[in-house]
Amino acid sequence: MPFAGLDDTIDPIQFYDTVVAEVNNQDGYYPQTISVAEYPEILYMSPDLSPNTKYLGDSKYVLTGEFYFDTEDLQHFQLWLWNSSTGSLVYTDEMVSEDDEESLTYIPMLVSWIFSQIPPNEDLVMIDMTPKTQTATEVTTNVGDVLEKPVEENKRPLGRLYLGLRGGATFNTYSIPQGTRTYEGGLSRSFSYGAALLAEFRIMRFLSLRLEAVFSQDTFKAVESDGDGTYNKFKPMTLSFPLLIKMPIEFDAFDLSIYTGLYGVLPLGKINVQTSSSDGNYNYTIDPPFGVSFGMDLGFPLGPGSLLFDMRYNRDLGVTNVQSINRLQYTLERIGLSLGYKFLLWKY
Repeated sequence: MPFAGLDDTIDPIQFYDTVVAEVNNQDGYYPQTISVAEYPEILYMSPDLSPNTKYLGDSKYVLTGEFYFDTEDLQHFQLWLWNSSTGSLVYTDEMVSEDDEESLTYIPMLVSWIFSQIPPNEDLVMIDMTPKTQTATEVTTNVGDVLEKPVEENKRPLGRLYLGLRGGATFNTYSIPQGTRTYEGGLSRSFSYGAALLAEFRIMRFLSLRLEAVFSQDTFKAVESDGDGTYNKFKPMTLSFPLLIKMPIEFDAFDLSIYTGLYGVLPLGKINVQTSSSDGNYNYTIDPPFGVSFGMDLGFPLGPGSLLFDMRYNRDLGVTNVQSINRLQYTLERIGLSLGYKFLLWKY
């Protein structure tokens, strides 16, 4: 795989080619490089994660790597060797050097040392050889020092920050209480649309927080209680702010997240009310202005982020009161489907 951290301060092609050449020197192995032109999204993958098998073809093993400088301007180069079929870490090691020349001198020894840790019986469960940070010189002296320890579970990096957009349609139910003087009690239903900005922070592997700002535009009818079937049309606009607790579950091709949370809702301007004889705008309130959300979303890695498919249920805890001539009260429920995209802004 392409190595992370290689930039204009060093020669990335020379580093990469040196590793590829040494793999070719190992008995029984030959390198197959993964094309960035064909899979541009791999540039954003973390090297301490086993790559998705769709990039690996029939390769039994895969190498990932990262180059970085520490606070003393020393060069660090770390390689990870993974079992492609199981995603298990076979071995990882790191070397520290003062300049490019020293790094390039000892990279072949680092590659050879890592490949020497492949268990002779490939049917055995892979073991994690506890990595030791070494200087480039120490790589030449420590070959043969092997500390065998159980494989550590492969985990994604924690603390990822995303920013995104989503939009879609909702199916709405407006519950009008019985005994209303001006409107028949019961349910009114309609379809509407909405759009949202979202920010999501991954606290740990199975826990994320998401904050959204959601705009909604509704249109629904309420039947007057005089018995002649006359109805009035209502067009409210709202802005809501869900705070969701998510539980993501990772699969090879996508992430599945189940979530729940609360939202605050704010009326935007006045509500438009159309009757058989008039068309006017009136004040309305939601008391209390809160609701609950339940749902799930699917995330599919794509480019520098993920494509989202979101399904959720919302219910207002408060009652909406319309201050028109014919006063109306109702409680709103929504079932929504939306598509979106979230960009990966930060990870560690």
